[in-house]
Amino acid sequence: AARTDAYPLATALAPAKGDAASKAAAAADPLLQSQMKMIYLHVQTLPDRTVRQSRRLLHRAAGLHPAGSAAGAATTASALSALDLLDPHRPATSEGRRAARLLDVYYDAKARLIRGLLDRLGRTEEAAAAADGGGGAGATTSATSDETADDVLGRIVHILQNDILLHPYQIFVLRRFQVTDDGRPSPEEEAVMATLPTFDSAVLRIKASNFLATHLPLIRNRAKAVLMNIAGTTAARLGNIRQSLYDKTDGAECRRLLDGNGLCRWDDAVNAIIDFRTVSSHGTQLFSPEKGSTAGGDGGPIGASARRTLRQSQDSSVPDRRFSLWSALFSTTFSSLVHSILTSSFHSVHTRVIGTLRSSLAAAPPLRSILPHEAHRNALRIATDLDLALIKVSDDAHELLVHAEEREESERRLRQSLYVQTCEIMGRLLNELRRMLDNNAQNKMGNGSGVEEDATTELIVGRLCHLLKFRLSCLPTLLDSSSSPAVMAAAVGQKSGMISLAELRSSFEIADDDDDGLISVEEAEEAAESAFSG
Repeated sequence: AARTDAYPLATALAPAKGDAASKAAAAADPLLQSQMKMIYLHVQTLPDRTVRQSRRLLHRAAGLHPAGSAAGAATTASALSALDLLDPHRPATSEGRRAARLLDVYYDAKARLIRGLLDRLGRTEEAAAAADGGGGAGATTSATSDETADDVLGRIVHILQNDILLHPYQIFVLRRFQVTDDGRPSPEEEAVMATLPTFDSAVLRIKASNFLATHLPLIRNRAKAVLMNIAGTTAARLGNIRQSLYDKTDGAECRRLLDGNGLCRWDDAVNAIIDFRTVSSHGTQLFSPEKGSTAGGDGGPIGASARRTLRQSQDSSVPDRRFSLWSALFSTTFSSLVHSILTSSFHSVHTRVIGTLRSSLAAAPPLRSILPHEAHRNALRIATDLDLALIKVSDDAHELLVHAEEREESERRLRQSLYVQTCEIMGRLLNELRRMLDNNAQNKMGNGSGVEEDATTELIVGRLCHLLKFRLSCLPTLLDSSSSPAVMAAAVGQKSGMISLAELRSSFEIADDDDDGLISVEEAEEAAESAFSG
């Protein structure tokens, strides 16, 4: 700049212009001219390269910085400072507009980061689906997809905790990102923050809340789709993922790390950043159940929690509420997965038992050739298989009860679900057996043919009914009366929406006009409706 006016950037950055003699000397030296041009061309690219590098830094997960979350926050603040300083319209832009622009750039970068991870989850889901139908290599590929899903979901949780909530509160509200021994800002911190505009906390709250209101349902739905594929393997693997995700969201060690950043408490950042009404407007459950509460007694485990969340989000005076990413992202998902697993497992057990019984009946010899001990052996095998299958379903379901913080509440819900599902499968099984015998009776009344086959069916079914009553060792546990929804609801003084056996029997007796012990489907519907209506 002291030797020539040919390079505007150097001229603008120079403190003063040189004299004419220096410029003439420069013009007469071609080597010096070439060096000046090379240096200028290189320096001319630095602003654009700095802007690109700053945007790349914002597209990374600062909370997962190799040097720690504090180093990630410092990198984020420096990147924002560089973007603001290198904005060509900065001199003509007000401080409020600059702050709003930086917030938009920041949250847009984090949105791109999360969408990229969600796309990876989608590819993980496709890989898991391909592994299920891929033959011999399916187990290895499926295990890898489980690990990948756990890792990707963990990264998303870290981004929400640090990049979306904790770091914005530190940088935009506290204007701090480093912890020093004396508690005073370091020179580096002061230099960076001095270049940034003052951020309006209300604008920050709106942007962060809208971000969470948009992305939490997306994350929850994608995570549910991936976890449903994993749930099709074994409950133990799903339980391990549940334990890992809980540790990363609401675990004691996770909370200790979030509160131990040295600048602020996690709850302070959450309450300053999040507008709970905005975030919960899409049905997101934001708060973890209180310790010792009986959530779910009034209409099921999900409905009560949702109503409590809505009440807390509307009441800003609740002092002990605790924002929970576990509740917002995974709690409802795992509850529905447990119910789906139990439903499909019990349906599979019922199908196998009925299929085995029909095969046994089809292969049974005529009544005059059948041996009683053979009929007993076949019926005992069916009853034993049913008992083992019910025990396995119960054990697999208990594999999901991992973390101790919610174990009591989760176990209570699981016992209730097992009670209802066991009642359903046993009722379906007994109705199926009664239909078999009823068909035999109708055949006898019709043409009298197949008497021996009908007698064989009655013998085997009768043996099986006897063994079902005395050989199912799991029924006293699964059908424990203290696990019934009616008893659990009565324990907390609430209605269960169920009827008692005496009420059902009374309605049945009223509908059975001819006292033959049988009623039609229409009469059964009327009896059930009258029992529920009181």
